[in-house]
Amino acid sequence: MMNLKMETAAKLTSDLKAEDIGSPNLLIVTSFMSTAKEPLDFMMRAFNSLGDQVQELSSLPSEVERAEEESHSEL
Repeated sequence: MMNLKMETAAKLTSDLKAEDIGSPNLLIVTSFMSTAKEPLDFMMRAFNSLGDQVQELSSLPSEVERAEEESHSEL
């Protein structure tokens, strides 16, 4: 008897589709989020890389000044 209930529940569950239990708006949002995830991840990596490069470039003036001071002091 227990196996029959489990088999019936499994059959009902396997026949369900997202459209049967989710509102159309929820399905649209879910679809959008899954579609947008990859480009957003790419953009996040790109902006992180740009941030790293900006930090490296912002330290250059002080390094250039230090190098100039060292070269002037050697003269």
